[in-house]
Amino acid sequence: MGHFFTFKLNEEQVEDLYNLYQQAWWSGNRKMEDIRTMLGHTEMLFGVCDSNSGKLIGFARVLTDFVYKALLLDVIIDEAFQEKGIGRSLLNHITSHPKLSHVEHLELYCQADKKEYYEKWGFKEIMTDLTFMRKTTTSVPPLH
Repeated sequence: MGHFFTFKLNEEQVEDLYNLYQQAWWSGNRKMEDIRTMLGHTEMLFGVCDSNSGKLIGFARVLTDFVYKALLLDVIIDEAFQEKGIGRSLLNHITSHPKLSHVEHLELYCQADKKEYYEKWGFKEIMTDLTFMRKTTTSVPPLH
């Protein structure tokens, strides 16, 4: 099974991303309108598409200042394509991307059972006493 990378999603791939998000516990409540807004305001998108169909089968995004920090978010692989090297290919592509090569820290957060997976790319748990904090708003206002 072949695949290719894309850095901009077409309309069908945006719908594929919505469907991918429905597969995960952490993103199943995302709305199409909000996904479109997110895509429009994320500078670095990494899509993995099936070579035969063009269907989006993997995705991740990076928020960065291109100097000090880059935050890897929303790493997701279609359930039907897991355990086939797609995630490995996606992470290899992201961690070797020229625009990220001089960023001091590429960071992510993940569940404890995923730590070993990300350690293969040099990610390390750096602070066990760090508190993850979040402020949630009641709604996501549209950006203009």
